[in-house]
Amino acid sequence: MSDKEIFSEVNTNAYIDLDEETEEKLRERLIKLQEKVVSSKRAVIAVFCGVNGAGKDQVTELLREWLNNKYLILKAYDRSEMKNSMQEFRRYWVDTPPEGKIGLFVSSWYSNPLSAYAHKECNEAEFHTMLDKLNFFEKTLSDWGAIIVKFWLYMDKADQEKYLKSISSDPLENWRVTSDDFANMSLHDNFSEATKKIIKYTDKDYAKWYFIKESNLNRRIEKTLKDFCNHIEKALDSKQGDKPKIELKELIKEKGISLSSRFEDVDLSLSLSKEEYNQKLIELRAILNRQFMEIKTKGEKVITVFEGTDASGKGGSITRMTSSLNIHDFNIFPISAPNKEELEHHFLWRFWKDFNQQKLLTVFDRSWYGRVLVERVEKLTSERDWIRGYEEINYFEDLLVKEKNHIIKFLLCISEDEQLKRFKERENTIYKEWKITDEDWRNRSKWDDYVKAFNDMLKLCDTWYAPWVLISGNNKRYARIQVMENLSKYLEKVLSTQ
Repeated sequence: MSDKEIFSEVNTNAYIDLDEETEEKLRERLIKLQEKVVSSKRAVIAVFCGVNGAGKDQVTELLREWLNNKYLILKAYDRSEMKNSMQEFRRYWVDTPPEGKIGLFVSSWYSNPLSAYAHKECNEAEFHTMLDKLNFFEKTLSDWGAIIVKFWLYMDKADQEKYLKSISSDPLENWRVTSDDFANMSLHDNFSEATKKIIKYTDKDYAKWYFIKESNLNRRIEKTLKDFCNHIEKALDSKQGDKPKIELKELIKEKGISLSSRFEDVDLSLSLSKEEYNQKLIELRAILNRQFMEIKTKGEKVITVFEGTDASGKGGSITRMTSSLNIHDFNIFPISAPNKEELEHHFLWRFWKDFNQQKLLTVFDRSWYGRVLVERVEKLTSERDWIRGYEEINYFEDLLVKEKNHIIKFLLCISEDEQLKRFKERENTIYKEWKITDEDWRNRSKWDDYVKAFNDMLKLCDTWYAPWVLISGNNKRYARIQVMENLSKYLEKVLSTQ
């Protein structure tokens, strides 16, 4: 076939043909809107769903062409790539746009529940559990300040079949069609039912759906772009912070928690002799190594979190614990104040990013609990944000556990007198001077505030899937062995229940 014959058969159904005046107005409006998003320092998350040919790809192509790509993120996911991935939500979290940027998501977090329901791979309860997870994901981002808008571009079965057959027979356009498109079309009624359920269940004030059902492609595109502008303009003009304040005592009451352990109740007189310590250290290294290797053969991983006051012994305990593994099998993340890029995202974003480097054992020397500890005490974030942080952290850890991770968290407890002793020792020891800062001294004046923050953290974030363990830390040898013994007990329990 000659080039002339091939090009004479080009199918224009896949292309958009807006009239010149409409296009000019839309482009001008979109650019002004993007400038407003940038200056507002709010992230925008726009989700585009629908069958092949309905227009989601064409809409995102136009937005990518018309908007300033410096402030635009485009993400499209292949369901076959993520269907069996234990790290699906990790990917979505890492891909969320920072403040001042627009993120366009095609075939997003809705693909799996949609396809699973349509193919009868899940029951109603499992389907709604998946949707609950999506609702919380979107609510978390909305509470942070993101503007979320979702579009479902509809095409009926007859039009879809006509489109797919036309495109698949076109030698220059058939790359747009896959075998899955025809297979899914045969389940059109199932997909339609799933679509209705998804929209009804996940259409929220904080993440609104727009169902675009115009029969003509150009009209669908135009309607989508206008609704896109209307929604974001309205959100930018509305006031943030109008949401009802959450009371901490009400949150604790709602959870129905009766606290069994408190920071100040830990027996700090416990100690261990040097001889006992050396013997136990050798034994526990061997035991932990065996347990870690068994975890490794199962394709699972371990996450440990260390929190405590300054000079509570986190570093020393981490060093002894990790001595049970080859250096290639663990990562340690010492967490400090977030940098500029991290501050432009939700506070959990940087931790999802860290997990891209995950190994058999991942250790956090301080962690996401900074939201409800230092950020609370030092008033680095609003009261509403840190109170909301407890539920967001529990959600975060639950997702990690569902990714075949085992989480255990250690709170190292020492007395004020012991902290003062260690501070002075650091000041008077040349090779320890780097460990003490003016900020450490300032924090001592807020000891009671930190203790209260620790106790609230224990009340609200001690879960069966990510438990807290309080460690008596005045005696360093005792604390280090207690960390290793409690980790070993936890891993033994994990291995015995599988």
